[in-house]
Amino acid sequence: MAKRTFGFTLMELSIGLALLSILLVAAIPSMNTILNKQALKAKVSRLDTYVDRARNLAAITECPVQMSLQPAAERIDVSVTVEHDPFLKGCSSWYSQTSSANNRGFSARLEDVSLTRAASLRFNAVSGVLDTQNQTQLTLSYRDKTVRISYLGIGNGVVIYE
Repeated sequence: MAKRTFGFTLMELSIGLALLSILLVAAIPSMNTILNKQALKAKVSRLDTYVDRARNLAAITECPVQMSLQPAAERIDVSVTVEHDPFLKGCSSWYSQTSSANNRGFSARLEDVSLTRAASLRFNAVSGVLDTQNQTQLTLSYRDKTVRISYLGIGNGVVIYE
């Protein structure tokens, strides 16, 4: 009785590896696109967090809050400042209790992302709603991906990925 062996020949293994390598080469560019889009989504989420913090700061302090977004080399510098309004009783009270200017806002950075132009958001006291004159559109870029964000009123920004 002849002994049967199970396995693959060298030719079958070579063809299988060649097909696998062709599939990998085809998948790498699309994977890179997916990874870049996910990284940009994370940056947009971080920016939304800063916008929410500024909006909440306006509501808590009962003072107007100014948010400035400045483009720099491959980053965005975020600066948020609570403004004193002596005609708002809650604002004056909060402002007088906060002796240090360091407690009247915050600053942050978004790394590895670019902004087409400087932008500014101003939040009304108490409600945290964006001023109607200050409805802002931003364009952020990360590698080969771009996103447009429109901040209108009280909600989060409307985001459109391109």
